[in-house]
Amino acid sequence: MAAVPIIGATLRDVKNNMEAADVLLNITSLNVAIQNAIATSYDATYYTAPTTSLKEFRNYDHIPAVLYKYLIVAPNKLTSNVWSNITFDIGFQDYSGALQTNRIISQSGHTTSSALLANNLSSGGFTDWYLPTALEYPLSGDIAIINSGLTGIGGDLFINENLWTSRQATNTVNADAGNYIAGTFTSQPKSNSYNSRAIRTAFNVQGNYNVGDSAYGGIVIKIL
Repeated sequence: MAAVPIIGATLRDVKNNMEAADVLLNITSLNVAIQNAIATSYDATYYTAPTTSLKEFRNYDHIPAVLYKYLIVAPNKLTSNVWSNITFDIGFQDYSGALQTNRIISQSGHTTSSALLANNLSSGGFTDWYLPTALEYPLSGDIAIINSGLTGIGGDLFINENLWTSRQATNTVNADAGNYIAGTFTSQPKSNSYNSRAIRTAFNVQGNYNVGDSAYGGIVIKIL
């Protein structure tokens, strides 16, 4: 699968729009604003910025034209665990596993969950792992090439088993588990114990990785 740009607007557009509005922000606030807009962080290898003010940012000539977003799976499965020891309604959304992971571990009375295992993971030099939503897990048709990549780095393969996602089911005491070999999802009690996989997001401006490649601490499973 070839990499494609994730956003139509460029960072230069962001800069120009801020100039038009005469917004005065320090560069830290600017970075936070951009990161929040696309719900992840930049790959520092390819994105650097001045450190003082928007005025300096206005004169910055190395803003990438497009960014490529990669979903990266950690090499090894997480220990089998419950979805959460708490069955509160945390809401349904399927676009950001990072947000959903935070919702799960922020529940009052929370002590253990698959989301917490992902959140606490340090692997491949990265610590920003999270429990993915159903939409962030790999497509069943890509499993063979992803497993080939995992074999190459000595990782755990995707097999015929249920894996927790961070997506709560419509029944708030259940959550969705996915079997990525079969390409199916089923609603399961949150008290059930299943394995899970942690993922992270990464950006670059080169678009030089494909599904199954080793990059950014694991294996590329999706390009968005």
